[in-house]
Amino acid sequence: MNNKVCLGLIGIIGIVLSSRPAIASPLAEEELFFSRTIPVAQSPEVTDELENPEWQEVEPAFIDIANIQRNGDFVIFDTVDYEAGYTRLEGNCSTNQVRTLRDGYFLSMTTVSYRDFSEPTVHEFADSSPLQQQLLEVACAVEVES
Repeated sequence: MNNKVCLGLIGIIGIVLSSRPAIASPLAEEELFFSRTIPVAQSPEVTDELENPEWQEVEPAFIDIANIQRNGDFVIFDTVDYEAGYTRLEGNCSTNQVRTLRDGYFLSMTTVSYRDFSEPTVHEFADSSPLQQQLLEVACAVEVES
C-alpha cells in the first residue's frame, strides 16, 4: 500500500476518534455497504485487536487485504469506511452474495468495538450492493496462503 493511502487512512481514523460519532452518514443510501441500525438487545458489544492490517482503498472504503480468510468460494474480510466504521463481511465469490459478521467502529488504530452477527440466522446472505461488489471482487482476487 502506498504511503499516501496509509497516511490518509490514519488521518481519517484519527479525526473520527478525536471527534464525536456522526449521527448520519454523508454517503448516499445506496453507497453504504452495511446498515448502521443495530438492534441493541441482539448481541453484546465486544472488542478485538486487528493484527497487522494492510488497508487497500476501494473508494469510499478500505479493505484489509493482509487478513483475508478463504474457504473455497467463501471469503471473510474486514473493511473500514471514511467515518472509521468497521465491518467484517463474509462473501461468496461465485454468487456475489454477502452477509455481515461484525459491525462497529474503531477505538484506536487497531482496536475495534463491534457487535457480532456471525450466527447464520442473524444476517442471511443477500445480493451485494455496488460497493460490496467492489470489495468482494478485491477480496476474491487476493491470493491467500494456505
